[in-house]
Amino acid sequence: MNTASEKKRERFILWKIMDILEKILCTIPVVLMTAVVFAAVICRYVLKNPFGWSEEFTLICMIWCVFGAAPYAFYTGLNVGVTFLVDRFKGKGRNVVQIVIYLGTILFLGGLLYASIQTAQNVIGKYTMAAHIPQIIPYSAIPYGCAMSILRLIELMGDEIYKMKNSEI
Repeated sequence: MNTASEKKRERFILWKIMDILEKILCTIPVVLMTAVVFAAVICRYVLKNPFGWSEEFTLICMIWCVFGAAPYAFYTGLNVGVTFLVDRFKGKGRNVVQIVIYLGTILFLGGLLYASIQTAQNVIGKYTMAAHIPQIIPYSAIPYGCAMSILRLIELMGDEIYKMKNSEI
């Protein structure tokens, strides 16, 4: 017997591509950060010849880890969420409240996206002090994270609408 809850919804190819991109942009900075910190420790304590750019490079990798993982956290539900309002509703009311929360989050992230693009445009042509990395690289992590999070929230909103239409509770 095939009920609505047993029927799996097919995902758009965009969401599948985003899955891969998010995993890559979460993994590569962690690997690079680990390698650079390990090399910095070896150079400082074994070779007695430290390099000064490792802290700055590690910070940039951490920024990309955080903003690269944000959309994935939204999608998987691993983000910190306060669900006391959603938990007060049952059935389709719960879906409606969740959609309103997604819309509010999208509006907030849209404002942050706009502001972060303006900020990133101000650092074009400038470089970091120690590593001489273009500042647009760390500053572009915020618009990336916001845009991808907005797309993930749109996907989650679509899932809520699908549940409402198919009476999945």
